[in-house]
Amino acid sequence: MIEQGVKVTEIARELNRSREWVYKWEARWRTG
Repeated sequence: MIEQGVKVTEIARELNRSREWVYKWEARWRTG
């Protein structure tokens, strides 16, 4: 169970990172 929790945490971290990346690109596209 602990290993599963760690995996979920890692996946959530990756999703957060990609979300930030997409957000930055969207901001860049909107500004010009």
